[in-house]
Amino acid sequence: MEEIVWPDIPDYSPGDTAIADLYTPVQLVVLDVERTETEREERLGQLAPIYSYHPATKEKVESKLTTAFLRARDEFIKELESNFGHSKLDKMELSSSQFALFQKRFKPTQSEFVITPALAKTWGTGDSGNRVLMQYKFAIAEAIGKRHIIDDSELSERLASSPRILVVTPLHSDQELSALELDSGEYFGKSDLIPLSQIKTAISDKFTQERWQFKEFISSLVEPTLQFEEELTYQQHALEIADLWNAMRYDPGQLIIAKGDLVSLQTIAAIDHLKKLKPVILTITQPAPIPAGPFSEAIDPKWFWSAIAATVLLSIFLVFSMTRRHRRHPAGSQLALSEEPLNPNGDLRERLLPHLARQLKDKLVVGLVSQRRQMLSNESSATAQVQELEARLADLHPKIQEKIHAYERQIEELQQDLKDKEDETREIIRAKIVLAKEERDAELTRHLPDWR
Repeated sequence: MEEIVWPDIPDYSPGDTAIADLYTPVQLVVLDVERTETEREERLGQLAPIYSYHPATKEKVESKLTTAFLRARDEFIKELESNFGHSKLDKMELSSSQFALFQKRFKPTQSEFVITPALAKTWGTGDSGNRVLMQYKFAIAEAIGKRHIIDDSELSERLASSPRILVVTPLHSDQELSALELDSGEYFGKSDLIPLSQIKTAISDKFTQERWQFKEFISSLVEPTLQFEEELTYQQHALEIADLWNAMRYDPGQLIIAKGDLVSLQTIAAIDHLKKLKPVILTITQPAPIPAGPFSEAIDPKWFWSAIAATVLLSIFLVFSMTRRHRRHPAGSQLALSEEPLNPNGDLRERLLPHLARQLKDKLVVGLVSQRRQMLSNESSATAQVQELEARLADLHPKIQEKIHAYERQIEELQQDLKDKEDETREIIRAKIVLAKEERDAELTRHLPDWR
């Protein structure tokens, strides 16, 4: 390999002046910092922010209204008993100046609810005023509905440059929105969103005959149904731009910076990459020897079966030779052997055969033991992997069961909510029917001709 001549790599900071020309001896691919940041900012401006939609906001507002209404009624009745001695007044007492002064001065201390003169007279007659409360709740429910209500500041600030938003409904209203739920989200344009101020104005218009204090109170209860998910938006946008980057390529011998030029961020990135690459290339030019593994001397299966066949043939040959000698000298074979004339070649062969057989046997045994150890090691490793897999399955089982139970609870809650909504809708319809009948009777009474 051709030796690489490395230049002296200086240490620069952005804005410094280069003291000499710097060329790269190798090819470099360096991140183009400025261009990458510019394109990422442009891409971020095109990504939609994430908002969570909370359909239970209507029920939350109605609950706040009901609580304030009941607390104000309890205080009103107690003060009425304290001033008049009883809580149910007759027509004379209701039209008296004492009741008018009491109504004007009374303000609840445990609630911010604003009592209208009509409601005060209703409570003064001993009526609970639940019909009036149903009217208030119906006006709020009709104004909020299933609309995507957003705070006015969000439209003027965060969504000033964003053409659309991603709206996701959480599976559980009391938990944070999960990234896994983003697939169920829908994109909405700014024209599909309703400002909070518009909803407040719509509620105030439903009570044209009431005082402005009551209108201000009833409209202050309304809340946005959309909430900005800051953390989740940041995470998803970071993932979207993670793969967006630009690089600059330097070929071997290309000038990185000339003498007298100002050092930029791009130059700093190229120099840093050159510093990191230098020791790596020097290491590659002199590769280290690869150490032998623990089973580098393992017996090849081809030689293993060859050794077994040779051992079997050798054993048969030894048994055949001993049988022939025994037949030749059936009695006193040891004496006959000692008296035979010495045959150097045959005697040497007979003496070496047992040693050769023993050597082959030992080598075979060593190979079998080595392979047995390897098989035991593989079996132990496989057992450990199976145990680890069983442990993971055991850990996942409760989580899966918990998720299944959570979905079952959610289904039950939704079914119960549906039932409650149906009951509530029926009550509202009944209340509207009663109001319509009362208005009809009042209209008939007002325009009925005098037949007497």
